[in-house]
Amino acid sequence: MADENDDKFEQLIAQEKRAYARESFGEFWSNSVADGVEAEVLAETVIEAALNELSHTQGSREASRLISQFKKMDELGLFPAGKTMQ
Repeated sequence: MADENDDKFEQLIAQEKRAYARESFGEFWSNSVADGVEAEVLAETVIEAALNELSHTQGSREASRLISQFKKMDELGLFPAGKTMQ
């Protein structure tokens, strides 16, 4: 029972971290677009920086795993055209 509660607690923490990251990113994105930075430039820069940082801190395998995960998400249609974070 304690392990199950620990797992639920860790899942809740992970959800909160993702919500915080989405909110922070959404603000960054909105501010950058308002300052005249194009969405494609933002996306390329953010993804490249994130993968570089992940490779540096976690190793290139983790970055490659994330790239593979994104490819699978794209193949499943989880990046629908026209959907925005706002």
